Amino acid sequence: MAVQIAKAVGATVIAIASSKEKLDIAKRFGADEDVNYTRNLEWFKEVLELTGGNGVDVVYDLVRLVDKRLKCLKPRGHILIFGFTGIEGDMEKIVMNRILLRQAQLIGYPWKGLEEMWETGAIKPTVFGHDFHGLESVVPAMKALSERKV
Repeated sequence: MAVQIAKAVGATVIAIASSKEKLDIAKRFGADEDVNYTRNLEWFKEVLELTGGNGVDVVYDLVRLVDKRLKCLKPRGHILIFGFTGIEGDMEKIVMNRILLRQAQLIGYPWKGLEEMWETGAIKPTVFGHDFHGLESVVPAMKALSERKV
């Protein structure tokens, strides 16, 4: 959904994910470029290269990579933080001077708002690689979520 909204306003979309499968889905929804952050520890340099060294205007984050994504954010850029998936242990900690030096705006959006959008049909989540049905699938579904497989 985020890709479709960004494309509707004329944005160039660079998808960043941990697997080819996730990147393929982003491309299917219209992402212009893709970067796999597990193949290259300095993936943010690839993003900077794709933007001609300028950085991105907006980051959409679901997976606690805000600190690393600051490295490819344009000065005065925005980071939209939508809940957190796969939380294990402590919340992500970000050194404030990195936010101040970039003059970045961090905007949080709680899961409750996403739930309302889902219930009204405004967003349609994509689940891939797994089929989860019935109560017996709750444990495997939560495990797949915590391992960032969905």
